[in-house]
Amino acid sequence: MNLFYYPKKDSTIYSQSSMRELNFGKSEILELKNDWSMGRGSDISRILLQFDIPFSLQNYTNFKNLRFYLKLNITQSEELTADTNICIHPITDDWQSGTGIGLDADPEYHAVNWLFKTDSNLWNTENQGGGSYYTHVKRCEDDKRPLVSIYKFENKTSDLEVDVTDIVKCWILGDIKNNGFLVKFESEGRSERSQSIKFYSSNTNTIYSPILKACYVDYVSGDTTDTGIGSGSLSGSLSSYEFNIPNSYSLESYEEDVDEKVVIGTCEQYVEEPTIIKKPEPSISGDITAKIKTIRKKYFNNEQVKFNVSVRNKNPIKTFSDKARYGGGGITDYDMFYSVRDAETQEIIVDYTDFSRISNSKDGHFFILDLSGLHIGRYYKIMLMIRGENGTEVFDDTRVFEIGS
Repeated sequence: MNLFYYPKKDSTIYSQSSMRELNFGKSEILELKNDWSMGRGSDISRILLQFDIPFSLQNYTNFKNLRFYLKLNITQSEELTADTNICIHPITDDWQSGTGIGLDADPEYHAVNWLFKTDSNLWNTENQGGGSYYTHVKRCEDDKRPLVSIYKFENKTSDLEVDVTDIVKCWILGDIKNNGFLVKFESEGRSERSQSIKFYSSNTNTIYSPILKACYVDYVSGDTTDTGIGSGSLSGSLSSYEFNIPNSYSLESYEEDVDEKVVIGTCEQYVEEPTIIKKPEPSISGDITAKIKTIRKKYFNNEQVKFNVSVRNKNPIKTFSDKARYGGGGITDYDMFYSVRDAETQEIIVDYTDFSRISNSKDGHFFILDLSGLHIGRYYKIMLMIRGENGTEVFDDTRVFEIGS
């Protein structure tokens, strides 16, 4: 299952003297910047984002292998290299987003900005602003370790999607309050390059707003009617499955902060159990084809929809029978996944991962799709993928559906 959440608030804060008290809370752009010159000195910017999440200490164990990914869509970038790393930390204090759009004809000198978190409260007089964030976490007898998510561009400019599960765990377990994320370049200050990345903000008039994606395994197999939110893998004949982490996440080159802010975490253990896949007893094998049985022309964004998947042999053997040879009621033990795409832009909304594995029951194959994160008025399509004995095959369904309110 893939769930999508949009920012409650977001903004950029700038260190440059002419901009350090300006507010960008309603700007359509979020910018990371690291520039330096003899005349101006350091010119740095950082990004603040906050999301509401419906997970807590009371319910997180209901979700199998729960993980979180922060996605930011790039609109422009300058002078990124293979050594360019982006760091994401949890913010220590509450802050207000403001209504300014920066360098406007009538700019707003209000919080949030480089110096002030609220209109009457500074971030931190010791480090002269720039936001305040936690750098490490320590739990009971464990060693202190960095509390940071890192994205490495690796010689390419791409939209940022990074695993932030460790940070969100601290919110879920009640270690710290959810004040959101602070996004920054790992290396800030004097540089020979003028590095900048501009992302779409929540105020963009496009479909590329920042997203916090929550993912968990809802695969089930066998005679079951438990297809609701939070359902997990059933026990059975054991087949372990290795998770695919879709984006760069590394602490190998992390530079320790001089001013540490350590989270003293609870002893509560956020345990991720091994993923167990129970394979069904197949009724068909060989060269097969798959198709969603029914797709309505319109769904609503408050729905969780069960899609039934038809599976059959591509070229069934001719026999005398009173049953249709192309009925699609078969069951396969091949690995099957679904993907959701924007019908116009072909942007991948849900990719083929462990969190989009197609389930099965005695009545056939199916999956549950949560529509709450899809944009109202947009059209989408669903694609299916099968990993069979002849390799991987994708089935592109031409039918599209609209999301209504």
